[in-house]
Amino acid sequence: MRSHDTSGALAPSRQGVLFVEGHASRLSVDRGHLTVRSGTGRDIREARFSKVNRPRIRRVIVFAPGGGGTSWAALRWLDGIGAAFCLISRDGDLITTSARLGSDNAALRRGQAMAGDGPVGLSIAKALLGAKLEGEVANLRRFFPEARVEATAAEEARHGLEHARTVEEARLVESQAAAAYWSAWQGFGLLFGPKNADRMPEHWRSYSTRTSPIARGPRVAADPLNAALNLLFALGEFEARLALLTVGLDPGLGFAHADQPSRDSAALDLLEAIRPKIEAYAIETFSSRRFSRRDFIERPDGYCRIGAELVRELAETLPAWEAAIAPIAEQVAATLGRAPMSKLGRLPTPLTQSNRSAGREGTRRNRRSGSTTRPRPLPPACAVCGVMLDAADRTYCDECLAQRRQEVLPSFSSSGPEALARMRRDGRDPTSRPEAKSRLGQANTRRREEAAAWDAEHDRPDPEIFRREILPGLADLPLGALMRATGLSKRYVWLIRRGGYVPHPRHWSALRTLAGPR
Repeated sequence: MRSHDTSGALAPSRQGVLFVEGHASRLSVDRGHLTVRSGTGRDIREARFSKVNRPRIRRVIVFAPGGGGTSWAALRWLDGIGAAFCLISRDGDLITTSARLGSDNAALRRGQAMAGDGPVGLSIAKALLGAKLEGEVANLRRFFPEARVEATAAEEARHGLEHARTVEEARLVESQAAAAYWSAWQGFGLLFGPKNADRMPEHWRSYSTRTSPIARGPRVAADPLNAALNLLFALGEFEARLALLTVGLDPGLGFAHADQPSRDSAALDLLEAIRPKIEAYAIETFSSRRFSRRDFIERPDGYCRIGAELVRELAETLPAWEAAIAPIAEQVAATLGRAPMSKLGRLPTPLTQSNRSAGREGTRRNRRSGSTTRPRPLPPACAVCGVMLDAADRTYCDECLAQRRQEVLPSFSSSGPEALARMRRDGRDPTSRPEAKSRLGQANTRRREEAAAWDAEHDRPDPEIFRREILPGLADLPLGALMRATGLSKRYVWLIRRGGYVPHPRHWSALRTLAGPR
């Protein structure tokens, strides 16, 4: 199909996540094929997928600002291949999802509804909140070792949860631990490159509270860190909802969260158990990567939104949250299946396949280990402007690299000679050692022989040819590339690049190749 943007094909990630965004976003079906458009304006990409010959699609994440659309046929097409659909608002809220019901067991859902505030519901609520508090304690000790008071308070709350006699008491203990936990985050901030730091709003620089000053709650973020956390939590909620449907539970009938219209309370319950893992990922990622101004947008009303490119990168963490939530959903179903008066017996484990694996443990030579799925780290970014880089071993983008070279070149060019002169004054001349003199003599002899052999077969060209045709193309090349092409020292190639030395003509061919056509 025709594409306005040829920079890259619209395709799912290796984890099977297809990300679609922009006003022009659209999913439809044409002659049995799923057609997908993504982007805005002139930056639009299109793709066409067959049910038979297609990339592996497991999740379709649509991040649309209000335009675009999806047909019923497209949702049915995704359901036919077992893929789930998710629509996320520009504020990071989960708007709607589609998923296939897995185990359709009415008795299991009846048991979920009857659990409520009874002993079974209380045990499930305490187990989920206990996993959350245990994770929060681990995060405090790992990432905020100076927050000893907060870690102690969270630890005490974790033990106090065991004595809760009602769901209300369990929620109260959890809220007290949350207050201590989030207070330890104060001062943690995202990194912005020097080009962007002065342009950021003051309240964007560091974390202050999970409560938004705009909406008096965490849902509407006013700073980048809370906006990113809200989006990651929405992705986790999406996977929790899918997991509950797969094991045959109702996402709306909660245990710790009270029933509310248009809210998946049970999905939020499961999310509580993996929140610390999501928060640990956020801390690890946002404390090491530099962001640019385009990664976050401040709306006129003060809301902070995440840029589409960063949303796409965060959406690719879905497989990690899927793996983390799967055993929890199956454990909740198993608890309901073992409840008094329940006649469900042993329930299937469609997410982890643990029951199927357990039945083969007697003949399996290598026991199945736990899931090692980890969220992919965000790609590296320029240390100055925060633009995403295309290689993991780079530190600066092309524009900032040229500027950085101009800044460090004077100090770099003088530091070597100054250090050598200082060593000579102290009587520690490295070139006066016998082994150094031997290596230098051998290198000089080899270069003289190579130069003489070249001169015997060629006429010396005019040095002005080098200055006019080759030297201009060397200005932006790294010294390492010049050293590898010529075999000369760093000092020599630095003098060549700045025009202070014309190399022997035998090196001109290699340097001309590096410089490119003029």
